[in-house]
Amino acid sequence: ETAPQRPESRPYLRFDNLEEIRNDVIAFKGHLRIEVDRQGGISKLARNTGIPQSSLSRFFSSASMPRRTTLFKIAKALNL
Repeated sequence: ETAPQRPESRPYLRFDNLEEIRNDVIAFKGHLRIEVDRQGGISKLARNTGIPQSSLSRFFSSASMPRRTTLFKIAKALNL
């Protein structure tokens, strides 16, 4: 019988770092958007990922990060 896995430890985010994290997220999404446009745009990405175009547009226009599964679908569709 295998022992249960311990929960993954996550780094503590200090509140004074939130603006820096926000800026990093926005920069990441900006670079990703350039790659999306280079490879055919949001409509094509929506077809390749199965993610609605409206959801992708909202993703690129906000400062929030999507779930890892969504990022994985995007990365896979873009061959990243």
